[in-house]
Amino acid sequence: MKTMTMLVALVCAFTFAAGNAVVAPAQAPSLQSAISDLQSEPEVWNIVRRRPGSFAELPVMYRDATGAIHTGRIDRVIVTDAEVRIYDYKTFRVGKKDAPSLAYEYYEGQLKYYEAACSRLYPGKKVSTFIVFTALPLILSAGK
Repeated sequence: MKTMTMLVALVCAFTFAAGNAVVAPAQAPSLQSAISDLQSEPEVWNIVRRRPGSFAELPVMYRDATGAIHTGRIDRVIVTDAEVRIYDYKTFRVGKKDAPSLAYEYYEGQLKYYEAACSRLYPGKKVSTFIVFTALPLILSAGK
């Protein structure tokens, strides 16, 4: 799947998931095609589809032990009875062999703060972080 098609499909899925779908009639066929492409990738679709306990573009603010404040928007959060799953989308092209080191790099630079914030929001739940490389598509566990 082309990177742009996947990106458009992700944006559309988020828009529909948030209930903010406003599509010009001329755009509808290409957007529907992009969503269909995304649905053909079951692992990715299972993350972006609308469902109870899921949030798209969730804003977070977290103060760490040093007093520094970290802010951001989590691309996708899925909360279950026992777990909080955090997904960060990377839409650039990447080689499959480079993806694991990039997942670690993004965890260290960004996702560990999202993980800490969600641990406070959902005490007692396991918090897991993932990177979704949309151009491959590939989903990798990040962090601990």
